[in-house]
Amino acid sequence: MDKYDLLTKHMTMAVEDRPTRPSLFGAFFARQDVHGENIVEFDKKQFVNGIAPFVHPTIDGKPIKVDGYSNYIFKLPTMKPSGVITNDDVNKKPFGENEYNAKVKNARVRDIVNSKVDDNEMRIDTRLEAMRADVLFNAKLTVQGDGYDDTLTFPRDAGNTVDLGSGNYWDESGQDAKADIVSFLGLLAGNGKTGTHIIGRNSVVAVLVDLVKEETDFRRVEDGFLRFQSFLTVSGAIYYGTYRGVEIWGYDGIYKDSAGATAYMVPDKKVVMLSAMNENEMSYGYAGDVEIELDLAAAFTRSPRNVFTKLIPSRSTVEIESVLTAAPLLKDGNSTLVATVIS
Repeated sequence: MDKYDLLTKHMTMAVEDRPTRPSLFGAFFARQDVHGENIVEFDKKQFVNGIAPFVHPTIDGKPIKVDGYSNYIFKLPTMKPSGVITNDDVNKKPFGENEYNAKVKNARVRDIVNSKVDDNEMRIDTRLEAMRADVLFNAKLTVQGDGYDDTLTFPRDAGNTVDLGSGNYWDESGQDAKADIVSFLGLLAGNGKTGTHIIGRNSVVAVLVDLVKEETDFRRVEDGFLRFQSFLTVSGAIYYGTYRGVEIWGYDGIYKDSAGATAYMVPDKKVVMLSAMNENEMSYGYAGDVEIELDLAAAFTRSPRNVFTKLIPSRSTVEIESVLTAAPLLKDGNSTLVATVIS
């Protein structure tokens, strides 16, 4: 017999070790488009900063070359995490339940369902953040999985991908990180964009901060200086200060890949400089679901961003499946610049 068995006890609140839902890169895809299709397209018109010509009042106007535009078309990928509830699950002690707060089985099963739905949406949110990171750093989205082996490529000028090269990396003696930041800002400015943020792995950003620390503004967060206060709630995100008006952020967001290995949201050795003022968009579509359309699912819900969650019963199990067809669209590719800065 345990020494505590005969004593009156109280069970405190159960602790669930769950990371904060990642949303750092979501701030750079602020536009939201919720629709009912799984194929999207958009036109992009590239304006140049042309200047009006001088002509004498008695001379006809001078024809100006018309700017061209490009058309892009994408098939949005679909995510479909699911969880299964068995008869045995109903009879097991649920997480956090004890003899003092035991529930009837009906209420217990509802709690299990809610937990499965929350797990599904957590996995979807993690995938969305990994997709946004992929798009921002690579100007493309790699989609690999059951039935998928695709790459969606987005418009970004080749000049917005920089490699400092041997002898110039920030961890080498020949570096000039201050001049590099000015150069990055100039490249974005050439496209009419103002660089507002730099994001990279904490190990990479720490090197930059050490090189510019005497000119870095470390004003406190409580002063209302940060553009995106929500970053502070993201697991793994650290604010280092500002340099030349650009907020410096380290981000070591991690997740488990399909093989169960730990992976990072942000690639190593690189930083991305971003403009908070952009036209990038999250596109939420619908791939179609025959069970829902024919009312074969026992029940289903739909979120404001087209996440469909349905219950699929069989004789002894119920599957809780969540489905989202979505992708981040880098419509404003030149609002970003990616640089390899570490050797």
